Amino acid sequence: MSDLAWIYQCLGQSTRAEELGAIALEKRKRIIGEDHPDTLLTMNNLAMIYQSLYQSIRAKELGDVVLEKRQRVLGEEHPDTLTVMNDLAWIYHGLGQSMKAEELGAIVLEKRKRIIGENHPETLRTMNALAIIYQSLDQCTRAKELGTVVLEKRKRILGEEHPDTLTTMSDLVWIYHCLGQSMKAEELGAIVLEKRERIIGEDHPETLRTMNTLAVICQSLDQCTRAKELGTVVLEKRKRILGEEHPDTLTVMSDLAWIYHRLGQSTRAEELGALALEKRKRIIGENHPETFANHEHSSIDIPIH
Repeated sequence: MSDLAWIYQCLGQSTRAEELGAIALEKRKRIIGEDHPDTLLTMNNLAMIYQSLYQSIRAKELGDVVLEKRQRVLGEEHPDTLTVMNDLAWIYHGLGQSMKAEELGAIVLEKRKRIIGENHPETLRTMNALAIIYQSLDQCTRAKELGTVVLEKRKRILGEEHPDTLTTMSDLVWIYHCLGQSMKAEELGAIVLEKRERIIGEDHPETLRTMNTLAVICQSLDQCTRAKELGTVVLEKRKRILGEEHPDTLTVMSDLAWIYHRLGQSTRAEELGALALEKRKRIIGENHPETFANHEHSSIDIPIH
């Protein structure tokens, strides 16, 4: 049940994942106890599911509990302890606390490099997450340097079309965009989109995430008609697959509002932006970073690492 919850999460069906994960956690707590490794695994997975649903405060509360228990039971340098610490860094990033996220991510990276080596998949996963955190702190040059290292290693170790390689490539697309290198970002984004459509399908959450990022980049290059076409496709698919009020649906709705604005279709832009803002206020709260992003017209659509 716990494993199936995570499979639903990987399919982008976070609401179903949350339902199943919560049931598994309640049963495991009751049957094998709150400190059992399997209970803590389910709890940590559920924290990341909450994070993907933009319930970052709830995710942090759960993650803090898991970290305290794993540090006490397994020790501070056990691989499972470092996994939850890495996940907590990403949760802090989701809360807009990027300084705390960077601090935690740097600790995990140092420990993983020393304990399991610089080329281990988990080390590279931490390095990749840290690159995105640096980008959110406007340390885009540092983010690019780290992301480029991860991409080179993942290509060499895993191959050019491995999902983890494509994740790093996709993240570098946004980093290039934030550096003002939008032509390079568009070029790389188009490669990732083609590979993801071919390998995992046109409706997969990661494919749609790449398509939405590419729409935002096209808009920044004044290719607003193309941006609108891409964004409209993503919105229709996310509404159909995830529902009209899923956080990822609201992300593309917010981004599409800005694209309409750039096209001079202000009435449609206002209508779509207001709808996204109302839903975000109601679902994730007025003070959530994504709600603020809605006020600022655009938001970053980045996967959990």
